[in-house]
Amino acid sequence: MRTSLILTASSLAPLTLAVGGFTEQCHENNLWYQTINSRCPDGWTSFDLDRVLGNNNGRLVWQIGGSYFKGCAGAQSGKTCNLQGSVLGCDCLDNQGNWHWATIDLGEFGNYLAY
Repeated sequence: MRTSLILTASSLAPLTLAVGGFTEQCHENNLWYQTINSRCPDGWTSFDLDRVLGNNNGRLVWQIGGSYFKGCAGAQSGKTCNLQGSVLGCDCLDNQGNWHWATIDLGEFGNYLAY
C-alpha cells in the first residue's frame, strides 16, 4: 500500500494535525535531491520538499511553493544537501551570491507535513 505525506497549509498558515508530524510517524527518512522518502506505518512514501521550503537569503524557511533546491545545492554541482534524523542541511546561496550551510528541522514544523 502506498501512503502519502500531505501538505497541510492554508495560505501560509499551518493547520492543526490530526495524526501528528511525519517524523513522529514515519521512520527511515532519506533524501534524494529535493525529495524526502519515508517509511510510514502503511509503507513507503515520498514528498517533494520544494513544495514547502524556500531559500531566504541563504536560510532554509517554510514557504509554500518555495523551490528551495534551485537556490541551494541544486544551483551548482559540488554543493550538497543531507538529512540527519529530521534535520535537513543544505548549501544555500544568499542574495550576494555567497554560499552558506543552512539547516531546518522538519520535525519542528510537522504542521506543514503530516502523515
